[in-house]
This record gives sequence, C-alpha cells and structure tokens, in this order.
Amino acid sequence: MVTVEWNNPEKTIILLKMVDPWNWEEFYLAQDEIMLMTETVSHRISFIIDVSQARNIPTNTMTHFRNLSLIHHPQHQIIVSVGSGALMTALGQILMKLVPSLSKRVYTAADFAEAYAIIAREASQPAEETPVQQPD
Repeated sequence: MVTVEWNNPEKTIILLKMVDPWNWEEFYLAQDEIMLMTETVSHRISFIIDVSQARNIPTNTMTHFRNLSLIHHPQHQIIVSVGSGALMTALGQILMKLVPSLSKRVYTAADFAEAYAIIAREASQPAEETPVQQPD
C-alpha cells in the first residue's frame, strides 16, 4: 500500500508512506496525487518517504526509480527517506551514481525528527531553478 498526505498544516511537507505489500501502480498513482497536491500551493514542498514498513521492493526497481528521478516539479525541494533498510539504502546509492543530480535533493534520516531537521536546514537555502522533466 502506498499513501500520500500533507504532513503539516502549512502544506510544506508531503508524507509518502509505503507499507508491504506495495506495487509500482500504487506508487505512480501516489505520484499523480502529489502533482495535484503541488498545484494547490505556491511555495516549495519537501517530501518524507516513510519506508519503515516496506521491506519488499517490487520488480524492475532501478527502471522505475530512474523514471521517477526524471520527474521534478520546480516547487519540489528535497526528499528525505525514513526507515530505509540496507537494501533500500543500497539501491538509493546506486541510483545516485546513475543520476548524480539526485544527490543534491535526496537524503536519508534515521527517524522523523532527523527528517524534519534536514528539511528545516534545506528550507533556509535559496531555491534552485530546475525545469520539469518527464521520463522517456
């Protein structure tokens, strides 16, 4: 199961939660919902991806991660993963080597407190202009 919701009343953080079992169709539907949510605000948005209850990863992960890495809305600031196990962390490191531009936008945190601290630190930085890209 993949769910998406605002994580704070100010609507500056979106929480994407993944719970086993989940699949790519659910993930892409959540991505569509995120884009709709983004259009309801005019400020930058950060993301927390909670994978603490997702230990299994559907097939073709690298292909899907790569496609998703190409989608970036100008309002999207950073992504912080919480609860990443060893497999998810390793896949993330491989993806960052394949798509180096992600290393400026993707972080891992041990818990939500650390995720909020990372987001607060990055929110104080000036916004970078990044064009919206669509996967091939």
